[in-house]
Amino acid sequence: MPSGLEFFNDTHSVILSTEVEPLCLHEKINHSLTRDNAIPLHVDDGFLSVFHVANPPENFYDYGYWSPAGSDGKYYILPDELGSGETIPIEEYKFKLGISNTANSGLQLFNSQGVETYNSNNRPINILARYSINVSDCWLKNSSGQFTGQYTKKFVNGSWSGKKIGILFTNMPSGIIKFSNSRTVYAYDTRISMTDGSLTLMYWVDQWLVSFSSAYLPVDESVRLEFFVIDITDY
Repeated sequence: MPSGLEFFNDTHSVILSTEVEPLCLHEKINHSLTRDNAIPLHVDDGFLSVFHVANPPENFYDYGYWSPAGSDGKYYILPDELGSGETIPIEEYKFKLGISNTANSGLQLFNSQGVETYNSNNRPINILARYSINVSDCWLKNSSGQFTGQYTKKFVNGSWSGKKIGILFTNMPSGIIKFSNSRTVYAYDTRISMTDGSLTLMYWVDQWLVSFSSAYLPVDESVRLEFFVIDITDY
């Protein structure tokens, strides 16, 4: 960089620079997931949304993350099997580039043009892990490597002791699958539980529609589920 200040960690990665804007928390929204509403996973408003399920129900299948019919590929947290009158608190943490709070106490950094790029009164995003999952592997293959039309549930687990974690989705599996000898049209379905710093994620396919045609919509093996695990312990 031509001028300014940089801090490096012991792996020589830049952790703070006067020439780089941090990704900071700008807003927290408390949602209530009920039988009567769904929560969009991403709104095109310039923010990156991190979601935390405050009190997940005991039943893993009460709510899920997927794109319902007619939603034009948009993804939602859906109540699914949530009972009438039941509520699941969902916390949404909205991050974007740039500081949101400024004060004259604490640490301040300015870039070479005199613009404030860091203020210790802000909360930068803290990434714990990144996942990139090939969701097509829930479809079973025969000994010749051909898809059989059968599927199984797949699980991903992680643990960060003492942390409060949230999920930032960067890519959700889309598209539908249908075999010519079946009437069922499938779509990918994701279920997540996050409790006491532990993550359990299940992905599989579920019936979306029924078609009486012999159409064949093959499994796309490039489709992926990608997300970051974010530390929101002190947010």
